[in-house]
Amino acid sequence: MTVTPHLGANTKESQKNIAIQAAENAILAAKGISYPNALNLPIKENELPTFVKPYLELIQKIGHMSAQIAPKSAIKSLRILASGPIAHYLASMGTFATVGVLSESLGDKVNYVNAEFVAEERGIELVTDEKPNNCGFTNKVGIKLTTAEGTISIAGTVFEDTVQRIIEIDEYMLDVEPKGTMIFFRNTDTPGVIGDVGHLMARHGINISDFRLGRDSKKQALAVVHIDGKVTQEVIDDLQALDACISVAYATL
Repeated sequence: MTVTPHLGANTKESQKNIAIQAAENAILAAKGISYPNALNLPIKENELPTFVKPYLELIQKIGHMSAQIAPKSAIKSLRILASGPIAHYLASMGTFATVGVLSESLGDKVNYVNAEFVAEERGIELVTDEKPNNCGFTNKVGIKLTTAEGTISIAGTVFEDTVQRIIEIDEYMLDVEPKGTMIFFRNTDTPGVIGDVGHLMARHGINISDFRLGRDSKKQALAVVHIDGKVTQEVIDDLQALDACISVAYATL
């Protein structure tokens, strides 16, 4: 048996792709042509319609967010969904979503060239799925991340060309800006919960910069609370101790 470090980016195929793209970028630079994307990006950003780039950024953020708030266990599958004209770019969406998900545990060891190889190596099933455009938005993208202990589904869209928003988490409809530190507080939909959360944050000296709430038909709710500062284990423990609490997680983008 031979044991070696993980070298997914050093396959012959990856090295060839990186070399070709680096050479192409050098030629473009010599010609004075702008080429702003990363050297190892497997798509030519300057050949994409302008509306696509914000969705690539958004799906990567959604992937990173989902990996942070999903049940903490081995990832089994990642399904990338899209509806509207953006669905024509599902292959690229899949690459960016996979980088977002895997970067939570692998950091810069995963990139746009080796992401799908690394996912396959880890036994993660990758599926892309075009959905009918009946969601009420021109375009919608999302992922469903399945782990050994459960699933998380997150979807988003882009308004006015560049305004990225999370519009759905599991069954909850929300309007959340995907940035900063966010606490995801799922609770029974009873009076006083918002006040209890606000009081608890104040007691820990944490300022709430935004508070978004979604409700479902089962008398449960999900709050996405943007905060200034860091989330400590003590804060998580105190939130979990609230009578209405079902679950607590947090993510930082």
